[in-house]
Amino acid sequence: MMHEIGSSQAEAVLRQIEERRGEAGANALRVADEAIAGVRERGDAYVAEQVARFDGVEIAPGELLRAFSPRQRGEGARRADEGPSPGASRHPLPLTRERAL
Repeated sequence: MMHEIGSSQAEAVLRQIEERRGEAGANALRVADEAIAGVRERGDAYVAEQVARFDGVEIAPGELLRAFSPRQRGEGARRADEGPSPGASRHPLPLTRERAL
């Protein structure tokens, strides 16, 4: 349905769109927070479960890096227990979250 720019109907539709966008952003942050918590609490086991859930691929937690070719992993790929790759940001997710807000 078309509304005249500046009309009360158009303004109401715009408010509805803005509300939905805010709800979607909040939901995205909730999902991201749950994923981060899952990785922190359960590590590779959580990641393997999510790969199976979303990609339909069963990978043993200890085999995550081996499931990809060296080219797919890239030279900077490292296990979590090896610490961050040289030059990697120590806190990339909080920065990303701040930009999203």
